[in-house]
Amino acid sequence: MTSIQLLPKLVGKSLRTTTSNISNSNDELLKKLNDWTKGYSDLLWNNSLSQLWNQTRDSFHTLEDSYVDQRKAQQTASQFGAFMNIAAQAIIIALAGYLAIKNIVSIGVVMSAGNLAFQLFGAVSVSTDSIILLQSGSSINDKLVSLTKNISVDSSEKYSDTLTNIKSIELHDLSYTYKNGTEIKYPNITVNKGDKVLITGPSGSGKTTLINLLNGRLSNYNGSIKLNNIEYSLFNNISFLNIFSLQPQNYHIFNDTISKNITLYNDNYNSEQIDLAIKKAQLSEKVASLPEGINTQIGSENEVFSGGELQRISLARFFIRKRPILIVDEGTSALDKNNAYKVMNLLTQDKNLTLFVITHSIDNDVLDMFNKHISLSQQ
Repeated sequence: MTSIQLLPKLVGKSLRTTTSNISNSNDELLKKLNDWTKGYSDLLWNNSLSQLWNQTRDSFHTLEDSYVDQRKAQQTASQFGAFMNIAAQAIIIALAGYLAIKNIVSIGVVMSAGNLAFQLFGAVSVSTDSIILLQSGSSINDKLVSLTKNISVDSSEKYSDTLTNIKSIELHDLSYTYKNGTEIKYPNITVNKGDKVLITGPSGSGKTTLINLLNGRLSNYNGSIKLNNIEYSLFNNISFLNIFSLQPQNYHIFNDTISKNITLYNDNYNSEQIDLAIKKAQLSEKVASLPEGINTQIGSENEVFSGGELQRISLARFFIRKRPILIVDEGTSALDKNNAYKVMNLLTQDKNLTLFVITHSIDNDVLDMFNKHISLSQQ
């Protein structure tokens, strides 16, 4: 049996196993990335962006290890094949030497020796290339870590004292010009601590742009936005992540437990704080009915909660963090009228909470809960 026939039998199983491991590891990694990258905005506004790396790290390591194992198997196979050829050549040379002694052959010995040298240096080359490839590849870990460093407030923030005591936000002659030249102008308004502000207007009137201006995501505006009489441009906008909370219309629920979805893996929150956040989100009765309680698995792969209940899980993230300013962008759209009213009533009754609620429709019962109203028209 030649080395070509023997090699697949000896190393084929190892190669098949490592290839299968890569496929499985890749599927698991893509599944994790799909889940956690969809929740990027939720992680960002809950100051938990580092979890994108923390929760996918093991899958990256597993995939990376699988590639290393496959390369080792390929290296072993290549070296084995090369050395099998060397052994075959050695046998031929030995035989040729014996025949040469008997004066049966002559020039063939030289040819065999040359062929042996070729195979020997070929094997060394294979080994060297494999080692270089394994050592020179940059780590996937390092790349992802650099992209997902936790965003935190700079301790040198000049106005850090101001950010711990939010008194007012003032818009004056504020406008924003899009790349296509369209300009959105906003009415002048002063929002004081504890104000409840309803923002209404049709699609395209600039509601989303306004909330991105308020939370510091957009900075190239015209006019003035002031926080405690200090122009927004003077702040480190990353600092706003600790004073603003955003309840989006398109929230994301991760494939994990109720508890982990609310805390987003922040171990500083205890069970009492989790239970209180669940209570404020009007979910206590539902969670209490589940055999595993707050340890129940939720997400895209189960149907434990309805859409409205999942939206309240997203709201519970705000309740547990207690940020001074909350922006709700159609954030109760999946709730029935009764539960939407309960949640909105709870938010508007908090005297210390400055609340902005963006909506397309106006319910008179809800409108009465707000003391200020910004009405935007189609530009």
